[in-house]
Amino acid sequence: MKLISSGFVKQPSNPSTNSKTFGCITVLPSGRWLCGYKASPLKSDEVNQYALCTYSDDEGQTWSDPFEPFSIRFFEERPVVVRTVYFTSLGDSHVLAVCNIVDAQHPEKPYFRPVHEGLKDTRILAAISQDNGISYSHPFLIPTRGIDAPTPLTGAPFWYLDQLHIPFEVNKPYEAAGEWIHRSCFVTLQISDQSVSDPVCLTGVSGIFYWDQRFTVMDHNLLDYFWTYDARLKSYRNVHGLMMKDNQISDLFDCGFPG
Repeated sequence: MKLISSGFVKQPSNPSTNSKTFGCITVLPSGRWLCGYKASPLKSDEVNQYALCTYSDDEGQTWSDPFEPFSIRFFEERPVVVRTVYFTSLGDSHVLAVCNIVDAQHPEKPYFRPVHEGLKDTRILAAISQDNGISYSHPFLIPTRGIDAPTPLTGAPFWYLDQLHIPFEVNKPYEAAGEWIHRSCFVTLQISDQSVSDPVCLTGVSGIFYWDQRFTVMDHNLLDYFWTYDARLKSYRNVHGLMMKDNQISDLFDCGFPG
């Protein structure tokens, strides 16, 4: 691999979006680069945070003004904020966007509660664009049946064996006591009728957090790898991974390098 150029996503100066995190760029069939990110004045700001989108039609030389693909302030009669947004091409001019919404009933409280290691209620919504990511349908909920806990996204939806999968992890409810068993999962979404499969849980080990999963598709194989944190020793191990082939999941293995 040879690096031929580099740059950054140029955005207007705005104090309310000084902090930009969870960035992700998707290249559409039209050649458009679609970039989503979480923006706020400070990374820790629990009130003034937004999921923003910008796009480039000249391979990153210039970028559009940012806008909100999910402008949601309430969900099921509760105030929420939109925390992240990721995109995946559905072919032609169609785009799938997924986001996390977070309960905003108590903005004075942090997203992560260190004393119990819990997160505020976090859910997944999705919407579809038919115009290369400019406008979106009304968002719909991505259910995670059997999981009554926060479900932060861990990246963009991905195609594997002609099916569309949405990756996420299972965290601990905000007020819950007891041990946190971290799990990395995905669900499969059928675009035609917006139906969603039951979650597939890939990890769930006492005392070990396999988090921030990243998927790589290689022909008929799927590699999933993780930052690996030993909660008992309070230190990181080497990056670990697993393989999927013909819907069979391998054991976890040590990738041999730190992360």
